[in-house]
Amino acid sequence: MKILYATHARLPTEKAYGAQIVQTCAALSEHAEVTLLVPNRNGATPERIRDAYGISNTFSIHVVDTLDWVQFGRIGFLLSEWFFAREVRRIVQKEKYDVVYSRDALPLLGLPSDVRTVYEAHTPRWNVFIRRVARSVDVFVSITKGLADWYTEKGVTKDIAVIPDAVDLARFENIPDKEVCRRELDIPEDIFMVSYIGHLYPEKGAHILAAAVGHLPEDITCFFVGGLEQNVEDFKKHYTSKQIVYVPHQPHERVPYYMCASDVLVVPNSGKHETSARFTSPMKLFEYMASGRPIVASDVPALREVLSEEMATFFEADNPESLAEAIISAKNDGVEKAEKAKEAVQNYTWQKRAEHIMKIL
Repeated sequence: MKILYATHARLPTEKAYGAQIVQTCAALSEHAEVTLLVPNRNGATPERIRDAYGISNTFSIHVVDTLDWVQFGRIGFLLSEWFFAREVRRIVQKEKYDVVYSRDALPLLGLPSDVRTVYEAHTPRWNVFIRRVARSVDVFVSITKGLADWYTEKGVTKDIAVIPDAVDLARFENIPDKEVCRRELDIPEDIFMVSYIGHLYPEKGAHILAAAVGHLPEDITCFFVGGLEQNVEDFKKHYTSKQIVYVPHQPHERVPYYMCASDVLVVPNSGKHETSARFTSPMKLFEYMASGRPIVASDVPALREVLSEEMATFFEADNPESLAEAIISAKNDGVEKAEKAKEAVQNYTWQKRAEHIMKIL
């Protein structure tokens, strides 16, 4: 089977979707002949993409030259995606692919009738292109049940396969113990380290952890690892404390070291944003689970789809005091839950995700 994964996304990227796309292609390539097709945005090359994500030559990467007007706003983005979709159709007709897989709607429209199509939904979108794809696509994938329910409410009548994101367990196989990680990262060994790893967007809830610092004992230090430079600078203006440490965006291979250096990891998704409360399947959650560190998570449906009371300590979303109490609780009795989470994440690997997709195909 020949699969073309077509995405108009910018690769490589500092955002999580880049790793998600590449890991999906790598896992599918264990079952089929896979080609990742991307536009030439920001100097994309196969070598840059492979280097950024540490991916070997298990699948092909094809970069196409196409108009790039993304900087001109919404209209520019749509025109750019339309030209990219036209290239997809040309390549499919020439190379005779069996399946076209995409997180984007436009590349899935106007393809030959003998080509099967897979649309993977990550956000709630309902425009003219999505409506057409919902009617014509062969396989509709959603990363959470909440998102699948949303599309069903909008009128999607076909079965929607709920397939969450996943983790590459190999990234954690050779990570040294906590003490060694801290020495390599120049982090004091005698502090109790609570970490949030990811972007500082409001829906991610990092500000709730920052606000919770005022309710934590002085021996607890909160690390914020990652985020775009401007977001970090804005964040610092609102949240400064001797108990807060900011770490800039880290290379992909370095992130597991920060997780394994931590005593507690926090997923503070906001309940005020429907995307973070119902629709997201954060890859860092599965990485947290793989690290074997105690997890503190906001009590929202999207996280409850994966975690149970046996695996994590929950707190009331958007409540700093509740989050502080949960951190203290995890500090005292989170080890056993962490072991349960690490056991459960064996079912959330990219390989198992690809097997699920291939079974449907």
